[in-house]
Amino acid sequence: MKIFLKTGALALALAFVGSSCEKLDELTKLAIDTQLSEKTEIDIRDTGDVAYSVTQTFKSSSNEELNNYIDRLTTIEITTIQYKVANYTGADDGAFEGILKFAALPYEFQMPYTEVKDAMENDVVTTVRATEAQLKEISALFLDGQPVDVEFEGTGFNAPMKFSLEVILTVKAEAQIQE
Repeated sequence: MKIFLKTGALALALAFVGSSCEKLDELTKLAIDTQLSEKTEIDIRDTGDVAYSVTQTFKSSSNEELNNYIDRLTTIEITTIQYKVANYTGADDGAFEGILKFAALPYEFQMPYTEVKDAMENDVVTTVRATEAQLKEISALFLDGQPVDVEFEGTGFNAPMKFSLEVILTVKAEAQIQE
């Protein structure tokens, strides 16, 4: 009976130590849930159906929460890519379609035909269809804190027009806050 009690007490003590180490590890890491967004001006001055091409640079340091721990980030996970339009001036039936591309990666994301005034007035937020593997590759671009170029190419219909295109990345990150 004494051996059983000693073994039981030892097992309980080891479980407590293991649990304490996990809790200590949790205290040294900070989970960050935030959004990283940038606005790009699309300014089409010619009339009719006109091609456009614009590049916007994203920086993880432009987000205050990420910037506070930029040198201590251990993971960054982009969970969604979305966009919306604002500040539209142009014809009531002005529209665009095109692609969004992270310059360092080989694939393009479709931005379907969108009536700009309607999308702006209804505050439409469009989610880009990206696979988990693509989101993982995009996430890796942001981990080292370097700027990431995003290209927008397409056609503006019934131009001239001008509008802001805001791209919103939903981010989950983890930072090591103590050694």
